[in-house]
Amino acid sequence: MSPTQIQQHRYTNVNISQNAAYHDPKQRAAPHNFKIGDVVYCANMKPNKLDTKFSLAKQVIIETKVRDTFGIVNVDTGTTLVCNAKYLQHVPSDYVSDHTEQQVGTET
Repeated sequence: MSPTQIQQHRYTNVNISQNAAYHDPKQRAAPHNFKIGDVVYCANMKPNKLDTKFSLAKQVIIETKVRDTFGIVNVDTGTTLVCNAKYLQHVPSDYVSDHTEQQVGTET
């Protein structure tokens, strides 16, 4: 990269962070607390009125794509999906720990 390209790249990063600092409070954007390895539920994208808002299939976050976008994998089927943080919900911790203990008990 040439020195001018490096300077333009730095300017773009500063501009993005300044825009985010200005617009996030205006749009009431809440920071998320998702980390790699978290077990989450993913929202149903086209639910009918009898469906739940979030599917009960457990997904695990495997990577962070962009600021609020994550790569997730279905625990049961192994399919991968890219999903925004607004479509994810943490699985209750007591639900996860109860089911892992049951699985460990059945394996022996």
